[in-house]
Amino acid sequence: MARVATRPKLKYPDWDALAEQFCQAEFIADDPISLPHAFGHLPDWRNVECMAFLAALFSYGRRDKIRQTLHQIAAPLGENPVEAVMDFSKKEWQRCFKGFYYRFNTAEDLVFLLTRLGEIYRSDDTSLKGLWCRTTDQKTSLAEKIHAFRQAFLTDGLSPAPETYGMKFLMADPLQNSAAKRFNMFLRWMVRHDAVDFGLWADILSPSELIFPLDTHVATIARQYRITRRKSNDWKTAEEITGYFRKRCPSDPVRYDFALFGLGVTKS
Repeated sequence: MARVATRPKLKYPDWDALAEQFCQAEFIADDPISLPHAFGHLPDWRNVECMAFLAALFSYGRRDKIRQTLHQIAAPLGENPVEAVMDFSKKEWQRCFKGFYYRFNTAEDLVFLLTRLGEIYRSDDTSLKGLWCRTTDQKTSLAEKIHAFRQAFLTDGLSPAPETYGMKFLMADPLQNSAAKRFNMFLRWMVRHDAVDFGLWADILSPSELIFPLDTHVATIARQYRITRRKSNDWKTAEEITGYFRKRCPSDPVRYDFALFGLGVTKS
């Protein structure tokens, strides 16, 4: 009788050791999170929140191009971004970013984001955190909360969001089974608190609720180690990867994002 070939047993890395290895302050310099960290010395914590939101949204593509684009966005905002977005008008932003272009996004998308941020910081919500609390209170799953927050950001302002592909790409909806990587990255930065993440929203959302920010590096390593067998980089895949690591650390499964992302970058 012919012998049936068996797949060799896979040797898994020490996920905890890897998470510790890559969750270091040295990680910040080459990462988009360096932008909000540059404002961490200011007394108004909303400056970090504001710049973290913009940095997370534009974190797609090559890392060097991301950093270049983020510096281009940050320059007109000056030393106090929240004051800038509250004081500048839509027309002023249009002048500042005339000709802006980054892959899927044009000046129209960026001007809307900055104008809308100004509206939010001037409103009764006073912050993105306030907007999140107001719109997600009765929601249960994180996907529902992101959806509600997204809808309020896009539709509650004085001007409607542009119907561009770039805006739809930036503000992807998990209820449409998008991985919503940029929202999940922003939430990781805001909710977790360590050498890298800020913990500014730790009082309204638990790290246990977070979902992996699913990018190419994370997805590749997750499939390599059979953490997921799904082929699509969507919300269900992000949930499956998160579920695997939730068994290891129920209180903070996304801490292992550092391990998968770090392995993916070093192997690429």
